[in-house]
Amino acid sequence: MSWDKCVVYMHSGGTFVTNPCATYVGGEVLQWDFDLYFLCYYTLCEMVAEVGYRAVRNFLYCEGGIDFSKGLSVCYDNSSFIEMINHIRKIGSIHVYVEHEVDTPDVVDVPCCCLPLGKGK
Repeated sequence: MSWDKCVVYMHSGGTFVTNPCATYVGGEVLQWDFDLYFLCYYTLCEMVAEVGYRAVRNFLYCEGGIDFSKGLSVCYDNSSFIEMINHIRKIGSIHVYVEHEVDTPDVVDVPCCCLPLGKGK
């Protein structure tokens, strides 16, 4: 693998669980091949939108790939993204975990059918 090529493993649709140890549960993992010179923070946002997710709180990655024992780093803008790119250059791939925001539900105004109160016995 040359220095400008990388593989991004995007973990999305799951949730972080920290007990008994940190892990990302559920969701799906998609593999994307990229040229590092064309990869940016907004590309990650487009990748998540392409698979049907709208609300993203953070992108997190781990220097240990899928082993969270080294800790997670947050990628939230282009400057933090550059730090992630420097990590990708070392190993040629990265596992990115999507922390989803809770979607705000659409509230529908449904008329309430109230029954008159009667005399109880």
